[in-house]
Amino acid sequence: MQRWLAVRGSVPWHEIPDSGVDGPVVPLRDGVAQDIRAFDGAIDPARAKGLLSALELLRADAARGARLDFALLSTWQ
Repeated sequence: MQRWLAVRGSVPWHEIPDSGVDGPVVPLRDGVAQDIRAFDGAIDPARAKGLLSALELLRADAARGARLDFALLSTWQ
């Protein structure tokens, strides 16, 4: 959380032009996947692979509006 807050605080938000589009912002890069590859991948490539697989599953479940419960969380493990 500290790292996220530090990065978020370092972005000059006032300098970023407004796209004029309502709705979610489409990022230029996948920060979560990039962090997993850089940090976890350097320590334990197998762990990074598992985390990236879980990330893919959770995003698919979120896109289909799956109910967030223990059974669903356990599938990501």
